[in-house]
Amino acid sequence: MSNHLRLENLYRLAIRTNQNGKYDEEARRLKEGFLKDFQKYEVTGNAVNKSEMNKKKDYDLKLRNLKRTAAIDYINKSNNKPKALWTIINSEKQAKNPSVTPFQMEINSTIENNPSLNAENLNKFFAEVAENTLIKNRNDLHYVPQSIQNPPIRQYIEVFNFAPTNEKEVLEIISSLKSKLSCGLDEVPSRAVKHCAEQLAAPLAAVINKSFEQGHFPSLLKLSKICPKHKTGTTTKLENYRPISLISTFSKIIEKIAIKRMTEHLQNQELLTKHQHGFLKGRSTLSALVSLVEFVTDQLEDNKLVAAVMVDYSKAFDCLGHDLILTKLATLGVRGRSGNWIASYLEGRQQLVELQTTTNGKKTSFKSTFQPLNRGVPQGSVLGPFLFVLFTNDFPNSINYNSVMYADDTTLLLTTDTAEELHSDIISSTQETLHYCLQNDLVINPKKTTCINFSRRLDEIPKIPDLLVEKEAKLLGVTIDSDLSWTTHVNNLSKKLASGVFVVRRMKWIGGLNAAKAAYYALIEYHIRYDLVVWGGITKQNLNRILILQKKAIRTLADLEQT
Repeated sequence: MSNHLRLENLYRLAIRTNQNGKYDEEARRLKEGFLKDFQKYEVTGNAVNKSEMNKKKDYDLKLRNLKRTAAIDYINKSNNKPKALWTIINSEKQAKNPSVTPFQMEINSTIENNPSLNAENLNKFFAEVAENTLIKNRNDLHYVPQSIQNPPIRQYIEVFNFAPTNEKEVLEIISSLKSKLSCGLDEVPSRAVKHCAEQLAAPLAAVINKSFEQGHFPSLLKLSKICPKHKTGTTTKLENYRPISLISTFSKIIEKIAIKRMTEHLQNQELLTKHQHGFLKGRSTLSALVSLVEFVTDQLEDNKLVAAVMVDYSKAFDCLGHDLILTKLATLGVRGRSGNWIASYLEGRQQLVELQTTTNGKKTSFKSTFQPLNRGVPQGSVLGPFLFVLFTNDFPNSINYNSVMYADDTTLLLTTDTAEELHSDIISSTQETLHYCLQNDLVINPKKTTCINFSRRLDEIPKIPDLLVEKEAKLLGVTIDSDLSWTTHVNNLSKKLASGVFVVRRMKWIGGLNAAKAAYYALIEYHIRYDLVVWGGITKQNLNRILILQKKAIRTLADLEQT
């Protein structure tokens, strides 16, 4: 019995290969050779057969080299290198993958085990959550929607029309796509499109030009596939899932060209607010954070009281009414044929949910029926976030306070001479923002909207009702504290770097030096450099904490002993 178990364990060890199945004939020959000699030795006990089992060392060396090559190849081809690195490390774990029970959801206080019904319920929930969020918000605030007078269209703004594209531009757009295997309902991944770019460019250019000319977006490209992803909490609750929307790669190509044309128009007409930093060329999370920190430090140097209210929206991209989007775009010159194209892009969209269950290693797919989408900008799209930026372009002029925006991250910046004035301005600015949101299909999330007082005279500022006042908050990947010491950010960064050092060490063993370097750049240097201009002026003590962890990673790369 013991010999049988030893043989089974040895088989299990022998057949382990890397993720990409890199397994050549030499490795197969070495494996079969030492297993054959092992079986002979188990039966005969012959010393000759035992010595022949040394072929296993050759096999292990060959297999390790294959795995290293495959690991480096997998990392280099990945668009998300941190995820790829962790995938490789987790694949090295010896634990057997347990069988996954079919998808279970709680429906009307009853656990439903039918994956097809669960897909239907999830799709219905995702399709209706925006409307339900708006209704609940209005009921909670006792707000009655009123007819809003359309903003005046400035006659001197040039009417925008989509200029035609050509084969060369389409090729450039295709080359800019990330090479992925995920795909929408047409089952054509971007990797396949990039591979056939030269053959596809000319017909795609013709289709895109026809679409712009007719003011009509192709109907089949309006279909999306939703893959639910668990966020937190119990796995049986509908609300604990986030919809990951997959749309056609061809749709993304058209959208990228549309954004390029619209951006040129908006910049030429100088229509974009300087307060918005998201999804616009030359602006980024860094420019947004620099604007915020410069404002705070300048006011503090002038001995002013300063506060920031970080507004969080619920389902921001999903709640927008299509008519309101088109009305706002018209004020920016996007009307007529171009407005019709945007209307066609937004309207008539449908989605389905796909669930994949795994039982005893076998995957089964379950798809719901389609649900219409009557609100919001398309999830998973390229154009959707850009339309949101244009939708909120009027926000800075709708309130009487300074602001910094990055897509749907909005921060109100307040400064006064006295504590009473600051307290009053915090309340007034949030009320003005709330009024704007009620008129523009946006919902503020009070549980995540926070206020930070940067002033040194905090004791003088009265408490603010219905608003979380914190000493620190995370904004655009950086933790900002009321003292601008950045100690909390360094604490969080140190945890990431410590985890990164572990990955560098593991990748050095699994994939060799090149894989370890990839881990260093993705998980150490990237996090250190991220918006370093903003928080880099830290204390020597905090700086040393980062340097120590960075040196550990570098010593691992250089095969130096840790000190």
